[in-house]
Amino acid sequence: MFLFGAVARADTILVWGDSLSAGYGLERGQEWPTLLQTRLQAEGFRHVVVNASVSGETSSGGLTRLPAALAEHAPTLVILELGANDGLRGLKPQLLADNLAAMIDAADAAGARVLLIGMRMTAKLLVRPTRNASQRSSPTWPRRRRCRSCPS
Repeated sequence: MFLFGAVARADTILVWGDSLSAGYGLERGQEWPTLLQTRLQAEGFRHVVVNASVSGETSSGGLTRLPAALAEHAPTLVILELGANDGLRGLKPQLLADNLAAMIDAADAAGARVLLIGMRMTAKLLVRPTRNASQRSSPTWPRRRRCRSCPS
């Protein structure tokens, strides 16, 4: 009798972002998630990078789409890069923070770790610039608690 071990499934990295991750304006294959996949393969890692980023995506749109993507791809890591379009559209920072927290919770519940990345918005890019400089530069990272799945 022959016993065959199960074929090891490669860990999936789900990139969940906006045009910055989708590669808007770049030639196909030049977006950073594709470059990450190439680098991981070159270094001998078996991870599969799934880029489910959408140009123009807001945190609300990302939150709406995320549960289906988590179920479909079963990632071990979610790279969450959303918020630039929220800022460009003048949406409230608290809405972004709440949506990021909900996406982190969803990824955590699905057993995935989360890497939250973002950018700092300058007043020139905001639809409704604020006069308070600390509001412009303060992070919208959800501070309500540390998430179990987020690397420290």
